Amino acid sequence: MRRTYIAVDIEVPVATIYSYVKNSVINPKFLTAYKELHQGRREYSGRIVKESENRQLVIDTLAIDSVTSIRFKGWTITYDFEPVGETKTKVGVSVEYSLFLAFMGMSTMKLQSINQGLECLQPLLALEHTQR
Repeated sequence: MRRTYIAVDIEVPVATIYSYVKNSVINPKFLTAYKELHQGRREYSGRIVKESENRQLVIDTLAIDSVTSIRFKGWTITYDFEPVGETKTKVGVSVEYSLFLAFMGMSTMKLQSINQGLECLQPLLALEHTQR
């Protein structure tokens, strides 16, 4: 497995951030938007495979080969939540991908995993902004 990692402090209580991330994976509006943007594909493949309330969420997704439509192991995204006070949380996002996925993506997979990590943090930073 290859891995990228990023962490930031967010001015939002840990329970709020944990709930936000957990619910976003199963949010009907998100799932509908995903289907609209990925026409011809099945539903969003992200599934929570491990959780420890207010501490960690692990989400596995499948990758889809655009030529053959074969599905195989894609990203494993791990959110680590660490309270830094009553209203502040350190959020770490780890994005892991298999060597097979790295081979299929040629040299772009590292950059894609960095982008994926940043995309995971963007909504949390927006959540921080709305809490002020």
